[in-house]
Amino acid sequence: MRQKVLIIGTILATALFVLIGRFTNVPLGFGGQRIAFEFAILGFAAAALGPLPGICVGLIGMFILNYLLGRLWWSEIIAAMFMGCIIGLCERRLALISGGFENRRLFNYAGFAALAGLFCYVLVCPTMDAYVYDFGFGETMLYWLCYGASALLCAILPGGLLCYSLGNLCKDKPLVK
Repeated sequence: MRQKVLIIGTILATALFVLIGRFTNVPLGFGGQRIAFEFAILGFAAAALGPLPGICVGLIGMFILNYLLGRLWWSEIIAAMFMGCIIGLCERRLALISGGFENRRLFNYAGFAALAGLFCYVLVCPTMDAYVYDFGFGETMLYWLCYGASALLCAILPGGLLCYSLGNLCKDKPLVK
């Protein structure tokens, strides 16, 4: 039963990640930046299903999204994969789908999301851009800090709300034992 929930959840989350990333475009007004609502789905899926589904949603979802947008930006794809993995590490502590959720554990989710955002968008993306695309490190740092802030806010606020909703829904009727 658990494998079915993980597989179906991963497929649905990946599809939602791509659809939301493709069709919700709220520009921030500078440097081509936008609010990255798809990271709410990535954070939620990783927290509910674990690190491996988080890796799959981040890697496959961001690859397809980049492909649909007409570019393959590998630093962004690898960062989304790492973000799904790091947030997924709090899955057992949150116990969203197994019925053991407690509201105070959302701080753990926010902490893992913040750690993931800092690691991915302060270290991984600027470093990969410098080595893979031969950009200046400082040149890309401002871009990734803005994008990372958007991704982090979307992962924590709407993603946390989704986690809260699923956790309270599964308290009485867990999806898995």
